[in-house]
Amino acid sequence: MSSIVAGDVLSAGISGGEKLRLQMEPTTVGPILEDVMEAIRPFEGKVESAPVPYEAPLVATESDESATSKVEELLGPSPVPVDEIIRLSGVPSGAVQMALLELDLAGRLERHAGNRVSLASG
Repeated sequence: MSSIVAGDVLSAGISGGEKLRLQMEPTTVGPILEDVMEAIRPFEGKVESAPVPYEAPLVATESDESATSKVEELLGPSPVPVDEIIRLSGVPSGAVQMALLELDLAGRLERHAGNRVSLASG
């Protein structure tokens, strides 16, 4: 077997027929896999980790009405980036997105290009 790697198929020094042969030649992964298995075999049965129960992070959550009112206060007739609303409101991004969705469904929000939003006119 030659020592040519897959990237060499694209090199200018290989003729068309040789490129075709290399592309059709099956790749041999067996010896590589065997080397990896041999390297990790000494650790077999020795590596154990105790199960760790999942603990949800403690996050202060805003009430829906509070988040919506904070977001609505930051909106005006000019489009504002959503990231700016998140930063200025101090409300978690998920709550801001939910507030924007509520305003959108109520017909009080306009969405603009570049992830910007504004209060709907009229």
